Amino acid sequence: METLHTPNPQPGPSPKPWLKITAMVAAVLVLAFLVSLALAPAWKMKELRLLASGDPAVGELAGHPANPGHEMDSLLRERAYKRALLQVAESDSIQLVIHLSDSTVLLQMKGVILHSTKIRTLESDRFLDRLPLEVETVLLSHPLPLKHQTATIVKEPVVERQAPKDTAEAALTAWAPDTLIQNPAFVALDTECGIRVVLEQEVNPRVFGPVEPNVLPRRHGPSPDRTLTAGLFHRKKLDYIPTVQMTLPVEDLRSIYRALPDQALVVLKL
Repeated sequence: METLHTPNPQPGPSPKPWLKITAMVAAVLVLAFLVSLALAPAWKMKELRLLASGDPAVGELAGHPANPGHEMDSLLRERAYKRALLQVAESDSIQLVIHLSDSTVLLQMKGVILHSTKIRTLESDRFLDRLPLEVETVLLSHPLPLKHQTATIVKEPVVERQAPKDTAEAALTAWAPDTLIQNPAFVALDTECGIRVVLEQEVNPRVFGPVEPNVLPRRHGPSPDRTLTAGLFHRKKLDYIPTVQMTLPVEDLRSIYRALPDQALVVLKL
């Protein structure tokens, strides 16, 4: 009886070396990005600690250890808030005051309240809740200068209308609707210390219609690919941006943004 010998299968072509190298490099880059992303809040906390340590007011808190819920902590935060209000009252321009405990947003000038509105919804970064008492009170005892403002609101609205030919035509067009297009209101305010304040309109579908999801971004900032490029190829650490996000009535939000000067200051009380 003959025995059939099955030929051994020939081994397939081995993968090219450059594919393995590319996969390894990509894995290392992804791992480095994830590690940097996990360490970003710690780097931000260290940065804020260093920023607060150079302030003379930090010495006043040496004998007041943090005790969550203690009455002394509330008094220290209230004193920091009052100090910031006194400093911002020296400015000759309109400034923004955000009191999260009272859910209030104010426009003030020389200590006089020009406009006030209530916060409808509020979302605060947990990072800010974990700020040490001495860091929070020292940083927020001064008005926070704005380094960048981004908005979908027209800063100086201009309405174009055709001049009437006579008084009769002027009477007919007296109540003509404005031609200014009003986009969904969104404002992002970046402070110099790295805290971001995001204000969005209170969406009412019956009045404004449905709002596209991408029109009001939940987090305004550099895209992940740009952040990855900056952090890995340019040897820059990822910047963590603690954010306070709130919604306001749309007319109040537009009025507040248009009243803010270019070099605005923000008083923030957590």
